[in-house]
Amino acid sequence: MGAAMPMKTCTACTTQLNFGNDEAVEPVETSRNLEFDEKLLPFSRCFAEFSDELAASAATRGLGMHDDTVVTPLSPVWCDVCGRLLFGMVQDAVQCGACSRLACKTCAFSRSCAVKEIGQYLAAGAPLPIDLQSRCGEAVLVLPVAKHHPSVLRYVSQALWKDEKFLRQLLDLAGDDANLRQAAKQQMSELAQPDRDAIAAAMMAVLQQGFQSSGAALALEILAQVTEKSPAVLAAAKERLNDADAVVRAAAVSAVSSLARKDDRVCKSVPRDLLRCLEDESQAVRSAAIDALPQLHAEGRRKLAALTPRLQDTDPAVKAAALRCLQKLQATQVKVDSRYRKTISKALADTHPDVREAAWSLIPHLDMGACATVLADLSWVQGLDAATRSRLVKSLRSLLEPIGADRLTAITAAVGISNWWLRLAMTEFLHSYLEAASPQARG
Repeated sequence: MGAAMPMKTCTACTTQLNFGNDEAVEPVETSRNLEFDEKLLPFSRCFAEFSDELAASAATRGLGMHDDTVVTPLSPVWCDVCGRLLFGMVQDAVQCGACSRLACKTCAFSRSCAVKEIGQYLAAGAPLPIDLQSRCGEAVLVLPVAKHHPSVLRYVSQALWKDEKFLRQLLDLAGDDANLRQAAKQQMSELAQPDRDAIAAAMMAVLQQGFQSSGAALALEILAQVTEKSPAVLAAAKERLNDADAVVRAAAVSAVSSLARKDDRVCKSVPRDLLRCLEDESQAVRSAAIDALPQLHAEGRRKLAALTPRLQDTDPAVKAAALRCLQKLQATQVKVDSRYRKTISKALADTHPDVREAAWSLIPHLDMGACATVLADLSWVQGLDAATRSRLVKSLRSLLEPIGADRLTAITAAVGISNWWLRLAMTEFLHSYLEAASPQARG
């Protein structure tokens, strides 16, 4: 294909020819505005010869980059492959529309773009051939593929995982992509411990540079996952508890909690920092602190006292998290006494479904007397709908199994303090239940 002669123009000088396998990419404009001068004609001829040579090589050898656009940079740029300075009319380069790589003449011939080939294998669920696996040590190829196929990360070389530039780009890319975040964390969890330590060191360096909040949050999640015992990593995570961004603070809460559980020497220094986060202005931070509370190295009564205000939180998500936490504390022999009866009863009839379900899931974990009393208190809540009333009656009746004197006494006492409609439903049921029961149960 012959080369097109540059046209006389008064706009920015832009030179492009397309030799790719697919559609052309947008032209690359230079940073200087120049009028075409006939003195540049010899350089244009050189450019045309190079363009024909590149096109012929790509067609015969199949090594050309995808969506190739020949560009002539008029400001300093560097080859993304070898680092060579590309500047001036005789330093033509090729920019790939698939990976956006800018390559010099030599690298364009010797190193093809594998973005689309890799993507095709991954889309089909097929393993990568050895030659393409070897290309996954190049960040410029891995990152464009990872946008659409996170599974490519399992082919990333160990050396690339330790590269700070690659990690920074990956964190920026994966910060808001849940699938890519999960793939990155999964892949790093499968690395050997020496490799994890090297990655943690590189990740710490990247974290200190500062970038978008979602990327910093992911960095903290990964550090908490790959690090075993590291005072430096714990200190960095604790520092982020005061970050201006709530997303980062929430990730820091989870990271500090996870790191403290791995190291008995530092676990006692953490509770004060995390308990303070229960009062954070952000719903996400309060919820993260609540989730960390059951595993916190602190006295049970102290945990319960810190959790109590969150049971009345104005945010439904936080209130639901607090009720689930109360269930976990109850399971660890933390006594949930009568002070929480009214709170739990109101939560059982809350207008938000998440709060209601969290409260109902707590009921089976209360002791018999507390459970029956909470259900009796619920019967006095104004405006109970038919579904809640039915669920209340069924729950109270289910407490009779297996039959026993202590259960019968607790339920009878609860019925005595309940609303009239619940007393009526339970009295009839108790009469029929006792008539069908064994003589030992009736006695």
